[in-house]
Parts: sequence; C-alpha cells; structure tokens
Amino acid sequence: MDIGVYIEGVIDHPTKKALLKVVFNFAAYYLGRDEVLKGKWDDARNYIRRNGNPIGARISNKPFWGDETEDWRYSSDSCNIRVENENANVIGTIQFYNLFTHEFKLIENYSIRKEVAARFTPGEEPQLGMKLYKA
Repeated sequence: MDIGVYIEGVIDHPTKKALLKVVFNFAAYYLGRDEVLKGKWDDARNYIRRNGNPIGARISNKPFWGDETEDWRYSSDSCNIRVENENANVIGTIQFYNLFTHEFKLIENYSIRKEVAARFTPGEEPQLGMKLYKA
C-alpha cells in the first residue's frame, strides 16, 4: 500500500543565500560574465552579497529532468542545476541527490537568450543541456 506524504519546511536565510550563490555562479559560468553583470541581475547579486531584499524562492519535489517521473529518477549521487525562462521570469533551480528542488526567481520580467542545465556527478564530466534563442 502506498501512502502520499506532504512535507513542509523552512530554509533559513544563510542556507537560502548559499544555494542562491551556487545557482548565480553557475549562471555566471555558463551564461557568461556579460549577462550576469547586467543591471537586471542586481537584486539577486545584492541579496547574496549584502543581504538585500529577499529573492522569491520555493521548494518542491517535482522531477528535475524532463524524462523523469514521480516514480523514477536518475541516480541519486548528483547535483542538478538549471537556469531558464519561465513565465516571463528567469528561474534558477538546484537539486541535490534527486531530492527536493530549490527554485529561485532570479529576475522578473526578463528573458535570457540561452537556457542551461547541468548534472554534476562525482568522478564524471558534467552533463550539459542548453536551449538557444535567437534575438
């Protein structure tokens, strides 16, 4: 017999900043310096560096990769990170060990030209996925 479970919790301020910093650094590396130095990224940068206004965030248990399901996930020894456009916003997502996903609203009312996701597994090269958009 299966029993559904709903889990609710709170991520404290230092943990939220640390997770967001990892996502931000990922964006800087894969989207490029010129992109993340744009003024649109200032709110996220100020939250990380100077305890600026909080960034919208949520935690979910939904699958990270498109071919995963609620009942089947990739092996659990990896870290997954993604930066993408969603509903006219730029969202950064990080997931450790195929457990909960932590989603951050990096920028409101803006779109990036290249969406990127990566899977980091110990002892292996990162597995990258990208979507490119024409201007």
